[in-house]
Amino acid sequence: MKEDALGIGTESQASNQPVSGLDMRPTIAWYTARQEELSRHLPTSFDETSPFEVKNTEFLHLSESRIAACAALFPPNALARSSLQTGTIMGKPSLYFSSEATPENIQTTSNLSEALTPTAIIPSYTDHKWTETDKLSSSDVWLFQIPQQIPPAVAEIIHIEGLIHEIAHTIVAQALYQDGYQLILPNGHIVNAYDYIIAFANAAENHDPVSHYSSFYKNPNEEFTSLLAIEEEFVETITARLLGFVYCDNPDRRLDPLNDRPEISIMVDDFLQAEAVVA
Repeated sequence: MKEDALGIGTESQASNQPVSGLDMRPTIAWYTARQEELSRHLPTSFDETSPFEVKNTEFLHLSESRIAACAALFPPNALARSSLQTGTIMGKPSLYFSSEATPENIQTTSNLSEALTPTAIIPSYTDHKWTETDKLSSSDVWLFQIPQQIPPAVAEIIHIEGLIHEIAHTIVAQALYQDGYQLILPNGHIVNAYDYIIAFANAAENHDPVSHYSSFYKNPNEEFTSLLAIEEEFVETITARLLGFVYCDNPDRRLDPLNDRPEISIMVDDFLQAEAVVA
């Protein structure tokens, strides 16, 4: 069967051809095939104004109302802990994962000829700003323009998923990397945030990676080998939980992402509902 200009092909073609977790080809094919069904999962809002500053909208595939709806998926306690509160959502020109990228050394390029594949698209990125005392002071979320060969409705889904993923990073980063960061869980227990996320990682090691993307950082039945791998699995799990869908190898989980890991669903919910301990 003929493929399109980006080599995406059909959903069945993409799912039958193993590709790196950095290559969005099978994800795009699934989004394209299921876009009407997935549209019912997408967040909507009557609020026409983003709760965050937004710049360079010409590169975005989201309206301010849709940005507001994505933010509203997070509980207020989670958003209050987000370092995006003092940052900006910025549109950027298209960017790709480089053919030289590895889990230990992520490399990017704006040159399509140097990309891992034409569909190794980078939808989004979080730019953290740390103080000299290792405190996370602010984060900007960058959303990269999706190549025009991607259908507009699919580009919007990609940016929705990317934005939620990056907002999650702005909540997880200080919990994982900031010494002494503590959380008050919904049951009133105070926990060290780093220890909580490591407990998540220990539980997640009993399962396949939650998404196609996070499979780049961890193979099934293997331990996590870095904090980055743990962070990406946690952030992807949060995103899947909030959206209610995820592209992954197991078709039974794509529209019910955490159906095989209820203990992790509880951990994610408690993390998002937790309050930061104020020193």
